[in-house]
Amino acid sequence: TDAEVPVASAARVAAYLRAVVDGESRAVIAAPVGTRHTTLLRAARRLGQWVGGGALTSADARMILTAAARGYVGFA
Repeated sequence: TDAEVPVASAARVAAYLRAVVDGESRAVIAAPVGTRHTTLLRAARRLGQWVGGGALTSADARMILTAAARGYVGFA
C-alpha cells in the first residue's frame, strides 16, 4: 500500500514561518554582547533556509534581520 504523506496547509506553514521569524528576531534583539555576531549569523542561516525554499524573499529576510539588529552599536 501507498502511505499518504500528510501535507501542511498554507495557513499552518505561514503560522510556522511567522513563529520562526519572531523567534529569530527575539534572539537577535536579546543577544548579549559577545554573542551578537554568532546569533545574527545563526538567524540568517535559519531564515536563509526559508528563502531557499521559496517561502520568504531574500529582501524580507534582510529587512527582518536588519530591524532586529538595529540596537547593535555601529549597526546601520
